[in-house]
Amino acid sequence: MKVTILEPKGYCAGVNNAISLALKIKDKYPRQIVTVLGMLVHNSYVTSFLKEKGIDMVDNINDISRGVVIFTAHGHRQEWEDIAKEKGLIIYDAICPLVKKNILSIVNESDHHQII
Repeated sequence: MKVTILEPKGYCAGVNNAISLALKIKDKYPRQIVTVLGMLVHNSYVTSFLKEKGIDMVDNINDISRGVVIFTAHGHRQEWEDIAKEKGLIIYDAICPLVKKNILSIVNESDHHQII
């Protein structure tokens, strides 16, 4: 029997983009509190890495009172963005382009059905 051991190939482009964006934001705003609303990506190693870099994570938009908020790679509710704007937070969206495309397809399809 032949056993093949696969090596990890890394993260998808959406995850790489979200991590890269979070690190760039922290560099751009070194004196600001930088907070991700939820887990930036669903990976505990990434979460630990970002915490080591000084990037906080919370589960509730009401727990962010100032600084920078980063919305996750898997999307967010529009109401959270509205609350962030009302609070005067600096907003960044790390949504994966493929996730965003799917969400927009669902929204457009939903709007279409409502018209009919």
